[in-house]
Amino acid sequence: MRIRKATVKDFKKVKDIKTEFMFWEAKRDKGIDPEKIKKVPFVLRGKLKNKDMAFFLAEEKGEVIGFAWAEKQKNKFFWTKYPFKGYLHDLYVKKEYRKKGIGKKLINECFKWFKKKKFKYWEVGVHAWNIGAKKLYQKKGFEEHIVWMRQIKK
Repeated sequence: MRIRKATVKDFKKVKDIKTEFMFWEAKRDKGIDPEKIKKVPFVLRGKLKNKDMAFFLAEEKGEVIGFAWAEKQKNKFFWTKYPFKGYLHDLYVKKEYRKKGIGKKLINECFKWFKKKKFKYWEVGVHAWNIGAKKLYQKKGFEEHIVWMRQIKK
């Protein structure tokens, strides 16, 4: 198993694993519209070229088995000490490869990228129902900070 930074040439691999992740997430999140997931290819290509974003792929024998997406983001609160932050958008490992340290390795690659970009503040969003991911992020040093709540009306 190896982890590497994706390039534009990896567009199809990134698109496929990102789409798989989004459909997995949509099964659990009533706020995600599965029809809009089909638009993923149209936005991804530009993101792969963006110097303020990085996609990391975990591969086993040429097959992508997981990915992480890191990004430079402007902090939305003007009063923060840190005008920019490293944001871990997505972390996904295929079910049959979980509990093997792959998620930790993908997070470590994001951390290296954040350090290279000189971010002092790193953040991740995680669904309340994703207990395994929450535990992993806590093991990697993240602390619960703000809890976002929502209502979805029918």
